[in-house]
This record gives sequence, C-alpha cells and structure tokens, in this order.
Amino acid sequence: MSNGYFGKIDSTYNENAVLNALRKINSVYDTYIKGTNAKTYWAIIPDKNYFLAEEFGAPMMDYNALYEDMKLGLPQMTYIEIKDLLAIEDYYRNDLHWRQEKILDVARLLGEKMGVKLNKSYSTIELDIPVNSTYYGTLPASVKDEKIAYLNNSYFKKCKAFDYENNKNIEIYSTALAKSEISYDMFLGGALSVITLENPKAETNRELVIFRDSFGSSIAPLFLEGYKKITLLDIRYLNETMVGQFVKFENQDVLFLYNTTVLNNRSSFR
Repeated sequence: MSNGYFGKIDSTYNENAVLNALRKINSVYDTYIKGTNAKTYWAIIPDKNYFLAEEFGAPMMDYNALYEDMKLGLPQMTYIEIKDLLAIEDYYRNDLHWRQEKILDVARLLGEKMGVKLNKSYSTIELDIPVNSTYYGTLPASVKDEKIAYLNNSYFKKCKAFDYENNKNIEIYSTALAKSEISYDMFLGGALSVITLENPKAETNRELVIFRDSFGSSIAPLFLEGYKKITLLDIRYLNETMVGQFVKFENQDVLFLYNTTVLNNRSSFR
C-alpha cells in the first residue's frame, strides 16, 4: 500500500510467459491477418506496480525487459506508447483496473495513431455503489470504499453490444453488474470471449478489432465515435482456431491491447 493505493506485488519478470504471449499473438497474426489489408497495432497497459513499487520500496519486475522483448517479438506491428499518459491516479485505489473516466486521453491517442479522431465530450456518471474489488478478501477491513464511475454520451443510446458467448444483447454499462462480485464487470459484461459493438450513426464504415484483456472492456466504448463496428476478442478464453468464425480480416484496424500482469503470467495464454 502506498498513498492509499493497493497493488499486488509482481516482482519477477517471467520471460517465458512473455515469449508464450508472443507466440500466441504471432500465431493469430500469421494465421488471420498476414497478407491482408488490415493495419495492426499494439500497446501495453502498465499495471499499478509500475507506479507504486519504486515509491513504496517493494520488489519491482524489470518492466524495461518486458517492453523490449515485446518490441523485438512484434516487428510487423505498429507500437503505440501509452504509459506516459498514465499515473497511479488513473487506477482504482482498491482494484487493479484503470478508471474509465481517467483514460479518455489514452483512447484519443490510440485513435489518433490509428487514424481516427475522437473529439466527443462525455459526462462522468458516478454510481452510489462501492467498488467490489478483484482484490476481494485480501484487503484490510479498514480500507475505505470507493465509487465506480463511467463516461456517458447520448450517442451510446443508439449503439448496440452483442455477447456471442451467450448469444444475447448486452448493455454497454450494466449497473446491475456494478453490484456484483466484481464491479468492473459493469463494463461490457466482464470476462466474455467475443463481443461486438456497433454504432449505426457512425460517420465512417471503419471497423476495429481489439484483442484484449479485462482492461479493454472500459476503453472499447470510447472508440465507437470513430468506428461503425468494433469486435473484442479475448483469446485467453477463445481458442485461436475459432477467431476466423467471428472476423474475416480484410481492411480493419487491429489493436492488441494487454496489461503487463497478463503478459507476465504464463497461464494467461494457453
């Protein structure tokens, strides 16, 4: 704990885990994207320890090695640096995730690098609901509650979200799930393997495919301003042999977006 922020120590750089993640990502690229007109990008979301460990004096993994190994392993894709836009205040105090209301600048930078402008303004809606944390059961009882919030805009009312895993429409933001065991599941239903978002009023016909972990659930809606359709694929749960059943890669923008905790965990990609 440092300055009221809690983080789970991840002190050892697991090179084998990162190499395994690279094998999975490159396998998807070689099988489905290589040779198409799709433009492919990637970015890394630093976990909270990146900001906490040095100040707190806790063991800290070699982030430089992780970033360099990822860059060496993905030379065919365009890298987008986002860590310089982030600070510890952009994350929940008692949860590992970033706060959606704090990452609009990250979404705009990613959009800019992919060639779309994200100019819309949003209102921040704070729910009177305490955050149920992914750290549940490990935090001291004295920890103060914090509220969950989201960014809203009237155009979201016309957008649609579909969960292919359960074959049903879902809400972009679910206040019911905000009260569940993991409050962050309110963003696009949580850990789902295949989701599509559609904006029928989009000014372009552009499509975006995001290979993502849970952090992607909160940033994906912010791209709807620039894309008619967004497909989110979580290949931690979706067998890579099934990717082609949901996306025919032609000329989409493709973004691989993962946080360091997932990349540094050997069991993330099987």
